[in-house]
Amino acid sequence: MAFDIIVQFAVLLASIGVLGLAARYVVESASRLAKYLGITELAIGFLLISLLTSLPELSVVVVSSAGGNNNLSLGDLLGSNVTNVALILGLSAFIRESKRFNRKTIGAMLMFLFLSFIPFILVIDGHMGITDAVILIVIYLLFLREVISEGVPHNNASNNVSKKEAGIDLVITLVGMLVVIISAGFAVENAVLIATQLDIFQSFIGATIVALGTSAPELAVNLAAAKKGRWGLAIGNILGSNVTNVSLLLGLNAAINQFEPNVLISTPIMACIFLSSGFLGYSLWKNRKLDKNDGIKLLAIYALYILVMAGTQVAVY
Repeated sequence: MAFDIIVQFAVLLASIGVLGLAARYVVESASRLAKYLGITELAIGFLLISLLTSLPELSVVVVSSAGGNNNLSLGDLLGSNVTNVALILGLSAFIRESKRFNRKTIGAMLMFLFLSFIPFILVIDGHMGITDAVILIVIYLLFLREVISEGVPHNNASNNVSKKEAGIDLVITLVGMLVVIISAGFAVENAVLIATQLDIFQSFIGATIVALGTSAPELAVNLAAAKKGRWGLAIGNILGSNVTNVSLLLGLNAAINQFEPNVLISTPIMACIFLSSGFLGYSLWKNRKLDKNDGIKLLAIYALYILVMAGTQVAVY
């Protein structure tokens, strides 16, 4: 058993190392790609990076909903939103203070935060069907339209990035994200094995390691972006992932198989989403940036989320 744990721990460390290295390449190539396309880093984070980092959630949605386990993917999608804002943005702000955003950018961020709340109205009524799926997918399409219209303020004629360089950067971004997702899978699998062999409480594993697992790509990309001061890319990735989760992916969840949401589990998660996203929106509106104190407060909200989820699962079982 001891040898197995050592091997699994070694694989875990190696996976995390590859994860971080690939994420740095993604950040750099995506930034250059944004320059070539003449769009902001915030927009490239919304449009491309957030969709790529949501691929783990997409796989969970397709597999679980096809098997009739829709509430599993519902919990994953909602839990990932808390993790994205409270843990990932919290860590990012703690590591490096963000730049001061202009009012127009802040307005776009707040609008996307608000947009991510709308789908919860559909969940609370106790049934998710094809009508709900259509509404959610339309919300996602409106989100894309708004991002595209808001994110093209530049003239790409003077971007100093050639077509060939942009093509190479696109390939690096796509391959890099593939490596991020694969290495994240290895990291999560071995972390769960280690925790299980050490007899760590199962509900705690679910609320931390597994929930963090599908957000590992966002975590790797955001920490790399924050260290380099690419905060437009970082926040665009997180807010874009959150909107994608609760609109496109939740819509696909209901479209594949209608289901009754588990309100007992989803309600406390949604409460934590409102708390974390509400605090984020307030801080951005008031200060137009995120600093280390904001990071600490977001991390405290994530700690509260872990306690709430552990308590909820204990009550259920």
